[in-house]
Amino acid sequence: GWRIAAAAAAAALLVLGVPALILRTAPPGTDPAATTIAPATTLDDITLEPGRPIGIGLDEPIQAYYLLYLPTGYDGSPLPLIVALGSESGGHSGGLGVWGPDRADTLGTAVVSMAPTGSAWSYPATEDEAARVDDTGAGGPPPVGTEDVAMIEAVLDDVARRLPVGEVYVVGQYRGGLMAGRLACEIPDRITAAAGYPHAAYVPADCDPDDAPVPLMSIGPTPTEEAEPFTPATAQSMLSGWAGRAGCSGSTETSPVPGVTETHFTGCAGGTQHLLVLVDEPAPPGWEDPIEAIWQFLTSAGGGS
Repeated sequence: GWRIAAAAAAAALLVLGVPALILRTAPPGTDPAATTIAPATTLDDITLEPGRPIGIGLDEPIQAYYLLYLPTGYDGSPLPLIVALGSESGGHSGGLGVWGPDRADTLGTAVVSMAPTGSAWSYPATEDEAARVDDTGAGGPPPVGTEDVAMIEAVLDDVARRLPVGEVYVVGQYRGGLMAGRLACEIPDRITAAAGYPHAAYVPADCDPDDAPVPLMSIGPTPTEEAEPFTPATAQSMLSGWAGRAGCSGSTETSPVPGVTETHFTGCAGGTQHLLVLVDEPAPPGWEDPIEAIWQFLTSAGGGS
């Protein structure tokens, strides 16, 4: 299933060069095999090397640490940027384990990957999560704060100072997918399109999208009676709620192959696209890995290449 595929991708990152990262003010828990050098004091202190991940630490306006990967052969021209929000267990390299280096090279995109400021990405509770909170307050989602949003904005600012960035695509895995939805709501002017997998890209109920809401995709397993509360059981209601707030007036359902159902929301504000994809388990051939479908949506809905 997708859990196995995601874990395998993260593990493969160790083979693809992450232990050779150049680290700047690396946080605790970073691979001890990495080379640590003094923190950069000016932008010119860091030499970006296409084809090699580099770790960058920030002190202002907020303390942050992120990994940046440029595709092999990058020539300095504008390129799209994937903000890869992995699951908490993947640490700073979780998103890069899925989207780079091989995929970034193939797609011709830069990738940034980071860990949340706390123990987990912060976003408003889903109904399922709220119901699991016990008398001690345990069992619910992480507290909703502004640090994760501020950190990601600081990273976007820092990357923009180093590179000519084109489209910005936010892709979140597991809880990172819920964070992708929060970003679509809170900083829509900085995001071209967003996607969450294998959970819905959850957006707060009080979010009020503007006239051109961020195109949003949720892709994950078809809900079943056995689905855990935090898996795809609420995928349809989550994205349908976003589509309603985005002014969508209807939807059409298609099945590109048996075992895959796509719901395309129509008549949305600004002509934006919003898509829910449910994949039966075991996944049909060619759908075991959702990355290709996600990339097709991001570039199509966001106007990229």
